[in-house]
Amino acid sequence: MSRTNTDIYHGASIGEEIAALISLSLGVRLKSGPAIRRFEKGSDPRGRPVPRQMESDPWLPPFRGIRSLIPRLPGQACVNDAHRLAKLHVLSRRDAADIIRAARLYQDAVWTADSEPELAWIRFVSAAECGAQRWKPDKKSRLDRIRCSDPTLGSLLDSVAPVRLRDDLARHLLPLMRSTDRFVRFMIAFMPKKPGRRPPDYLQIAWNDGELARTLRTVYKWRSKALHEGTPFPKPMCQHPMMLDGVPGERPMGLAAASDGGVWTADDTPMLLHVFEHMVRGALLNWWDALLKGGEGRGVPTGH
Repeated sequence: MSRTNTDIYHGASIGEEIAALISLSLGVRLKSGPAIRRFEKGSDPRGRPVPRQMESDPWLPPFRGIRSLIPRLPGQACVNDAHRLAKLHVLSRRDAADIIRAARLYQDAVWTADSEPELAWIRFVSAAECGAQRWKPDKKSRLDRIRCSDPTLGSLLDSVAPVRLRDDLARHLLPLMRSTDRFVRFMIAFMPKKPGRRPPDYLQIAWNDGELARTLRTVYKWRSKALHEGTPFPKPMCQHPMMLDGVPGERPMGLAAASDGGVWTADDTPMLLHVFEHMVRGALLNWWDALLKGGEGRGVPTGH
């Protein structure tokens, strides 16, 4: 008690912790409510009723539209599929705490996606950053890392001569883009496979490393503007997807959009919220699996 220490702090009770982990594992909206029955060793297998607790029941904010921005929600899931929880104890305390932090941010993001999609975007990015901050990727040169995080800047540096000046510029520039670099590399390394059912080409996003990196950089740019400038996520990225034969579109329609005094080109609104939820959840689960395998969160692209 002589110094502050938040290494394993995640701000949740055990019930809230389990609910968040199940929410991430199954990709569902789930919150922990007050206890109504207690199960103890040697007692009634159906549990013992307990007095009403002081905590309030979870409250799901109302939708903005007639359906969810994440179309597969609400849906059905089986708690038996949350098999990763049975192995959580094999992780170090720090790794387990990082998984729980990420799960709680994911849980809050899906919980508020339909009432506050702008905040959901921020929470999804922060959930991915929980993994990115602890992940230890294979070492690459400074210039290679810049090429991965910002190919345009990488091309400009490649044109600089002599080589020594190029290396000096890379050394000074990389710290300025370290957070973006770490986020993009983590997401690319643990990216899940693309959705099984996809819309027509004109509503798809490109699912290859180069285009995914560009798309993720744009998302991170809007997240930084939201946190540091107070600029909300673009309205087109917070709208309902167009549904074609029951399959949601992956990106906003059109070459540009205007709303509430803002104007955005298609390049600056590269995907919709439900696609990013798929990416973040898949990446976090792949990272969780890598930790369970004892790889300290090291991973390789997973066939996306």
